[in-house]
Parts: sequence; structure tokens; C-alpha cells
Amino acid sequence: MDTITLTVAENDPDVVVSATLNEEAVTITLVEAQDGTNGTNGAGVAAGGVANDILKKTSSTDYATEWETPTSTATANAIVRRDASGGAAFVALTGTGNWNTTGHFLSNPGTGEAGHFVTQNGTTPTVAVGRSVWFSSTTGAPQFKNGTGSAVTLIYDGGALGTPSSGTLTNCTGLPVTTGISGMAPFVADYLAGGSASTFQSSLSGGYTGTNNVVFSNNPTLVTPNIGIPSSGTLTNCTGLPVTTGVSGLGTGVATLLTGTPSGTGGPVGTTSPTITTPTIAQINGGTAANDDLTLQGTTNATRTTSYVLLQPNGGFVGIGTSTPALPLQIVATNSNAGMFRAQNSSANGYTGFELYGDAGTQLAAFGTGNSTATFYQGEMYLGTNTAKAVRIYTTSPSFVRMSILATGEVGIGTTTPSVKSVLDLTSTTKGFLPPRMTTVERDAITSVPAGLTVYNTTTNKLNFYNGSAWEAVTSA
Repeated sequence: MDTITLTVAENDPDVVVSATLNEEAVTITLVEAQDGTNGTNGAGVAAGGVANDILKKTSSTDYATEWETPTSTATANAIVRRDASGGAAFVALTGTGNWNTTGHFLSNPGTGEAGHFVTQNGTTPTVAVGRSVWFSSTTGAPQFKNGTGSAVTLIYDGGALGTPSSGTLTNCTGLPVTTGISGMAPFVADYLAGGSASTFQSSLSGGYTGTNNVVFSNNPTLVTPNIGIPSSGTLTNCTGLPVTTGVSGLGTGVATLLTGTPSGTGGPVGTTSPTITTPTIAQINGGTAANDDLTLQGTTNATRTTSYVLLQPNGGFVGIGTSTPALPLQIVATNSNAGMFRAQNSSANGYTGFELYGDAGTQLAAFGTGNSTATFYQGEMYLGTNTAKAVRIYTTSPSFVRMSILATGEVGIGTTTPSVKSVLDLTSTTKGFLPPRMTTVERDAITSVPAGLTVYNTTTNKLNFYNGSAWEAVTSA
């Protein structure tokens, strides 16, 4: 870029002393401004003119201008308009027709003329195709219209936004929550605008329970809530859970036990070897003395002779149905329709019986019966010893032995020492042996008679024995 530097006289700034072009001295010729009417030198503005004249272009030549006096007189709020004949005239911005609204720069938008801006306030203009106008609505809102569309209201400070098809609000304030937001459920806007808890409940469209304040998920304080049946949860620092209905999985009677009022003092006891000090338990009665009986009764009005079980600490006797047991176990019954004692082994190949042990802790004897598939005594009564000792049957007292079965199989009646040479030893000094007695007809009715079978024949009054093929009578020599 070229740089021209002018140096003017110190005492007259209109006088140029010297000039340089890109720091090289050049010569500049100053020419006096001329009348630019005919544009011969193009160096000035047309001379002349009076008040209210306008400057017009006279040709396409540069600076070819002249002053022109409009045909009308200038007034307030008037503008210059070129008329159809090409002349200039002042036109006031008042009146009717296309020239309305004081103070507006106007033209006729319904024609193809250029330079159209606005029309009368509150009147939607007719706009030619390819033209557009700005105008005011009846409320003073600015509007825009082109030659093919409908009028639209422009957004302005304090004006209505209308209903845009889309948009993003950024850094906006003042949006009214009750009327400016759509899509919210009923009553939600009222609640967000400062409504009460009841207003919020109404906004939930029936999907709520309970009353009073709204609670949030972190650390809420719930007043008598009904939480229904949650799929899972952890109760911490909770109270008031009903043990009978609020806890599942308890064993039978446990809930009832837990709701009872405990009695007594001291600590709890376990199931193994507990020490219970002076307990008072329903239907279990004990005394305070060292040797008092302990009784278990089936009902509160049971008597000792009917449904009591009595335990005697002094001697360790147990009485069932009696208050005075004389043996380690004594059972007294008054029911004539039932037995005194029942023993049962539910194993088919087992034995139902009693085993008798001595002081050394070894089994000495046993009696009982074998079950349906037992190895021995199936449905039979057995009685015996487990050592090489005899079985004694006595009456009155142990000193009156009536029958003995030795370990070697000899049976003695009337003696405790039957002969080892006999199977049966009958001993008596006051009684004899009485064989079966029957008539000859009754004797002959016996079938499969074994040899040696002996009977007394009351028909012949003789002793008969079977020799293996026929009956013979025992006669004197």
C-alpha cells in the first residue's frame, strides 16, 4: 500500500509545504473546487440551491448533480416522494389511503414498487409477490408479512412468544409453572407452585396411600406405615413388629411363647443339665423340704391315685397312680378294661421283652416274645436265663419252689434237684402221679399214637400203654 505524507505550514494548515510518497518526495498540484453541475471536472458539489431544496443526480457521470426545489411546501412529518412525472414533492405522513400512521416511513406494498416497509397500524396489508412489509398489530406488536404467506407476529421485549413448533430455552426465567408447562398430570403444577401435601396427593391420580406429609427415599420418618409385603428388606432400629403376625417361619407355639410374660428371676437355662432354682411350673408340684415328693399331674384337679406321676427323691421310687410306691416302679390302675402295662417293639425282626441284669451289669435272664420275622420265638412266649442257671418257679415265697428247670434240661416238680437221669422228676411224699383218664372209646379215638403213650382206661380200670402197634393193659404178675 502506498503512503502519502503531507506537511502543512505551521501558521496555515490549509497550505501544503511538501509531500512524500512512500518516503520519496513528490510534487502535488492543488486545484480549486469547481461547479459540479455539468460534471466537467467532477471535483465539487453543485453550487446554488435554496432552503428545502434536494440534491438530484443529472446523469451517469460522476458528480453530475444539481439542486431541485420540490413542487410542494415542506411540512412537519413530510418526506420527499418522486411523483409519476418524475418531479419531486413533499408528502406528509398523515391522512388516509396508502399514506397512514404518523411517523412511519410508508409506501404502497400492494404494488411492485421497491422500498416498501410498513402500512397502517392494525391493518394487514396486501403484499405483492416478491415483496414484504413490516407493520404493527392493533396492540402495537410488530408483525411481518410477505407476498405469499400470512402475517406473523415478531418476538420483541415484553411480547408474547406464541406457539413455536420447537425450540430450546436457555438462560430463561419467568416461565409460569401453572400455565407455561404442558403435559403435567392434574394438580402437579399447583403443587409445584406451592401447593399443600393434599394437592400433591391429588396430582398422583389415585396412586398413593396414607395422609399427611410427603416423604423421600433417604432417611424418611414414617408414621404408622403399612408397607405391604416387600420382596426383601432389612429392618434396622425398628420397633413395634408384632411377633404373632409380623414374623414368619416360627415353630408351632413359638410366637405364643414369645408373647407370654416370663415369671421368676435369674438367667435363662439351656437344654443340657440346667440348674433350676425353686421353680413353680403349672401342673408340676414340688415341696420346699429336702425329701418332698415331686408330682406330675395331667389336670389341675387330678388326684394322686388317678392321674398322678409321683417321684420320690427319698429312695428314688416312682409311683404311677399311687402316692406310696414301695418299689422303684409301682403302677396302680383302677381301669378294669385295660392292661396294666404295654411294651411294643415296632421292628418286625425284633423282640418285645424285658432283659434282667444283675449287680455286675451283665444280663442274667429275659422274657418276652419274638416279632413276626424274628429268628426265634415268633409270636411265642420265652423265659430263660443267659447263664448256666436253672429257672425256678415258686409260689408264696422264693423258698417254696414248685418247679425247676435245670440248665441241662431236667425238669423237677416237687424238687429243686431233679435226677440227671430223668427228663421229669416228680417228687412227693403225700401225692402220686395221675395219668390222663379216659374210656376205651376215647382212647381209641387218639390218632398217630406214639409208642409208650400211657393212659388210665376207666372202662377196664387198667393202666394202658401203646406198644407201637396196639394198646396193651398193664396187669399184675
